[in-house]
Formats: sequence, C-alpha cells, structure tokens
Amino acid sequence: GAAELCGFDPMKYGTGPLPEEEEEEEEIVVAAPKAVALPTEPPIPVGLLFPGQGSQYVKMMDGVKDMPKVKEMLEKAGPILGYDILDICLNGPEDKLEETRYCQPAMFIGGLAGLEKLREERAEAVTRASIMAGLSLGEYTALC
Repeated sequence: GAAELCGFDPMKYGTGPLPEEEEEEEEIVVAAPKAVALPTEPPIPVGLLFPGQGSQYVKMMDGVKDMPKVKEMLEKAGPILGYDILDICLNGPEDKLEETRYCQPAMFIGGLAGLEKLREERAEAVTRASIMAGLSLGEYTALC
C-alpha cells in the first residue's frame, strides 16, 4: 500500500496489531513518525515538439502577441518577409494563411512564440528540456 511506497513501517512505530486483551488494561501509545523520507527520483525528462504546416489557424498568435520577445520577433519579421505576418495570423483569411509562403513563417514564429509562453509560465520545463523535435517545418523551429 501507500505506507510501503514511502518507506513507512507500521510495526516500527507501534501502529501494528494491538496486543491481546489482558486483565489489566494497558495504555497503548500510537505514534506516527515525525518525518517520512520519500524516495527521491530524478525529474521526468522533458521533450519539446514543434508542429509543421497544417497546424495553423486564424487567431493563432492572439494570446502571445503582446509578449515583449514575441513583439520583437514580429517586428523583425516584417521587413524580412515584406508583409505583416501577425495581421495574417490574426485576421486571415484562412485560405491565405494556408498558403505556404504565409503559413510557414507563421508556424515558425508561432512555435518560437509558444516556447516563450512556456518559458514565462513554466521556465523549468524549458530549462529541463533534453530533446527537441519537430514535424517538417517544426524541425527548423526545434533547431533554434
């Protein structure tokens, strides 16, 4: 049971079977341990996976667009791409976002934006990541 999992021996602390009744009543003291040492295990490994083309959707960067590092990425992307990728991500239309020339930059920046969101909310998950992988375009995101 649970006691065995955490190394608790009920017989050691007097919580085992009660002695048979005798003529004189004896006071039985039941004591719990002050501290139970739990076995320590190494932390569970973390892997990060990045999606490829086909995972895009209109409004896909709405929840991260105001993060400083994401804003910086989007500002740098505009002159390189020659268009406002955030506008296409937020407003579509969907068929335009599905075009490779718009979709792949959106997914690349979106993957990095997701990583920044994870770093903000659960930094230990990012620092503990021992492997990164991606599907198709996501492989490039994983390399960054």
